[in-house]
Order: sequence, then structure tokens, then C-alpha cells
Amino acid sequence: MIGKGFFISQEGFIIPVERHIYTVSEYPEAFGFTNKEIKKIYKKYGEKARQEGKAREDILKTVVKRGWIRGRKYDEKGNEYLSLNVNVLTGKTLSKIESLANMIINKKIYKHSSIYDEVRIWSLQDKKVTSYTLKDIIDLKMFNETYELKVSTIDEYIKKDKH
Repeated sequence: MIGKGFFISQEGFIIPVERHIYTVSEYPEAFGFTNKEIKKIYKKYGEKARQEGKAREDILKTVVKRGWIRGRKYDEKGNEYLSLNVNVLTGKTLSKIESLANMIINKKIYKHSSIYDEVRIWSLQDKKVTSYTLKDIIDLKMFNETYELKVSTIDEYIKKDKH
């Protein structure tokens, strides 16, 4: 089981996070940044590191543009939904989303979920949000290929390249 926030890497690793910006700030190399670049972005906006503001938005959009999927489960006044930020809805991205939906339905990600849980997919490139249920994603077989996802800590993800 994972917490509410996570990233999915280009290679299909699901990396649970408490706060997305904290993880990127602590492990910038995993996301294609250097410490110096992260500091420069915060300086550009006159903000402190890890602050929730324009620098955070800039950094997280860059991560998504690099092929990562940013996910978070929200609960707004009893209305739970899963928000996914993607750069563009390519076949590879969509197949990861279908695999994620299967994992959620099979309770491998969240203990409490329903096939009718809403998934909102926000595409940066298209600048639009599309809403589905987990059932829609699975039943429609919208995507041609399947993608095996693996839950991993950020430390495990970083170490994979060193072996």
C-alpha cells in the first residue's frame, strides 16, 4: 500500500511520496535536476526551498514534461478521486494508467477503493482534464499494450541504475 501521493517513472516504477516537491528537492538527480538547478529555480521566484509556490509548480511541471506521471489521491468533502498529471497522453502513458487502475482495483495500491472511483487525468500539453472511473479505464481496454508497474522507494529507484 502507498500513501496518497506518488510518481510513476518513465520505466514504470511507482514511487510513493509524502509531498512531491520534497522528494524532487531531496533527490533531484532522480528527476533530471542538479541541486544547483533546483536552487536557481527557487531563487528565480524569490521563494524558499520546498515552498508551495510558483517554483514548485515550475519544477513539478518540468518533471512531468520529462515523462513522469504525478499522482495524488484527494478527498474533497467526501468526494474521493485520483488526480494524474501527465505531459501528453501517449500509448505508453495510457498503458501505465491502465496498469495502475488494475493495481488499484486489486487493492495493491490503496486498501479502500472502488471500481467507480474517479480518475482525473490532466494533460499539460493538451491543457485539459479528462475524467474516467477506474471501471471505464479497465473495461474500455483503451490502450493496446500493458505495462508492468512496480512499487519502489525513491532509494530503490536510484540504486537500480547503479547495478
